[in-house]
Amino acid sequence: MGSSAAKHGCCANARIGRPTGAGINRAIESTTARDRRRNFSSEGSAVDLPLSPTTSAHLGAAKVLRDMSAIREAVILMAGSGSRLRRSPETLPKPLTPILGRPLISYTLNALAGAGITKINIVVGYESDRLTAAVAELAPSNVTLSFVLNPEWQKQNGISLLAAAKNIKSNFLLTMSDHLFDNVIVDLLMESAVPSVLNLTVDRKINSIFDLDDAMKVQTQGGRVVAIGKELPNYDAIDTGLFVCPIEIFAYLERAKENRDCSLADSVRLMATDGKVRAIDIGDAWWQDIDTVEMLQHAEKHMAEESKTQRLAK
Repeated sequence: MGSSAAKHGCCANARIGRPTGAGINRAIESTTARDRRRNFSSEGSAVDLPLSPTTSAHLGAAKVLRDMSAIREAVILMAGSGSRLRRSPETLPKPLTPILGRPLISYTLNALAGAGITKINIVVGYESDRLTAAVAELAPSNVTLSFVLNPEWQKQNGISLLAAAKNIKSNFLLTMSDHLFDNVIVDLLMESAVPSVLNLTVDRKINSIFDLDDAMKVQTQGGRVVAIGKELPNYDAIDTGLFVCPIEIFAYLERAKENRDCSLADSVRLMATDGKVRAIDIGDAWWQDIDTVEMLQHAEKHMAEESKTQRLAK
């Protein structure tokens, strides 16, 4: 299946979701305005930057303040078993689950390649051999894949990210293997991230979240993340699972370890306490976590409707 999917429809500029220029433009304007009023590091000067073709198409004449174009490396966490979606051992591993005829993970690979990422470190664990072989065939031509084994894949996702630490030497993009998102969110994150802090894309459209109980809630103040957690009582945004991380995150993961285990959210919580987590609003853009069959069906319905709309508009 992997080879066929790679040959049919997995081009690097394939897109999902709807054009969202106005919403993303508002997100950049509001985010950069907040930064000018807050105490974020001023690394990176205010200059007009050449935007990637995908960003230009969605943002038009929008200007961004910080050049993160040096980010060419990403980490995808893909070590878990995906048990809530995968109801029997005979079914495909979650990253290979078909979404409109293509493997779920192929959308993420193509989105990162389209944003200029040239190396992707994929942390594997459960069924690592099977996934490595299948995903390797889905790699866009302009991207190198490096597979990192997490032998402790039964633990939380912070341990999976720590497994990739030896491969990472500078700021990197981080995402999950089971999230779908409009590609423009990646462009927004890459173009507006601040180098010295953890940058997290958040969704403030609370009423649009498909399964709010399962969502990672975020509380923000003036563009900073101040609290994060699934059981958070007070929140104004949802974590979309897309980050630009400084190397410092690995030290925070080590600090967060309890009984030799930790989650990514644990490290984000510690960094937020130190004022080092920045929220980037995705505006009107679309994303969806794929944890259950119901989430999968919801995402497929949305994508099919958007694909039909785009065809009619041409």
